[in-house]
Amino acid sequence: MESGVRNLERSIGSICRTVAYKYAVAENPDSFEKVVVDNSIIEDALGNKKIDTFLHERITKPGVAIGLAYTTVGGRCLLIETTKFPGSGNLTLTGQLGDVMKESIGTSLSWIKTNASRMGLLP
Repeated sequence: MESGVRNLERSIGSICRTVAYKYAVAENPDSFEKVVVDNSIIEDALGNKKIDTFLHERITKPGVAIGLAYTTVGGRCLLIETTKFPGSGNLTLTGQLGDVMKESIGTSLSWIKTNASRMGLLP
């Protein structure tokens, strides 16, 4: 989304200002070497990590995968949830899915059926 891009730009600006400040306060700026932006510089510039713990809890559970969607105004991560239960082996898709997403889901199901015995799944 555009707002996410603006926030990314602000974050990169904060990191650049942090590096520039370190250069400005260096005792000998002539000996200032190339800076590799690592986790410590990022933490100095941006503070603590911003993690959606609720999202982290959901994506670490079995049956939840992350999909990506995009539009002309940006992209989004999608949580794709599945469940296993007895049935005919058919697949039910819900929501407004585009052709590419439907094709990806069909391909995933084909892969699972092909590798079911190797994964210890019953036919």
